[in-house]
Amino acid sequence: LKRGMPPSSFLAAPVLHNNTLYFCSGLSRAFAVDAETGQERWVFDSKPSIKSGSWTTKCRGVALWQDHTASAGAEITGGASTPCQTRVFMGTLDGRLMAIDAATGQACLDFGERGAIDLRTGLGKVRENEMAMTSPPVVINDLVVQGAMVMDNQRADSPGGVIRAWDARTGEAGRGEDDPERP
Repeated sequence: LKRGMPPSSFLAAPVLHNNTLYFCSGLSRAFAVDAETGQERWVFDSKPSIKSGSWTTKCRGVALWQDHTASAGAEITGGASTPCQTRVFMGTLDGRLMAIDAATGQACLDFGERGAIDLRTGLGKVRENEMAMTSPPVVINDLVVQGAMVMDNQRADSPGGVIRAWDARTGEAGRGEDDPERP
């Protein structure tokens, strides 16, 4: 533990896919380990902007999504793996949603801004350490759904807790069922 960092504990439920366990730490790091041997395959550090006064250091899990259109294309091209064909999604302590290549542990640069979406966008003024992603995202079809924990009852105009969805490929905001432009 780095000096001045808030304490953390392991709370994540791992996700199993292709003999690999994926999970996260309380300091917004994602891990992939061999399910049989426990050998580390990769570590992704989201490098969250947190101060020693942070009120929560939790990550309860990650979500996986596989781009089935990319896998169909890989079969046609002789099985070459497409970057970010399978993605690990993780919420961070500083209010971002990260997309990570499940094979390499690198950020999926075609998602949001270089692999991340700032979940504070559209919530009004969010103060430092006032919002965090502590629960795993949920993937429904091609949408990544993420809720947030906010420090409410701290001020009259604190941000509200919201649940929103984004396209798993691009990070574009998902459209609701009542949206006339929804396909």
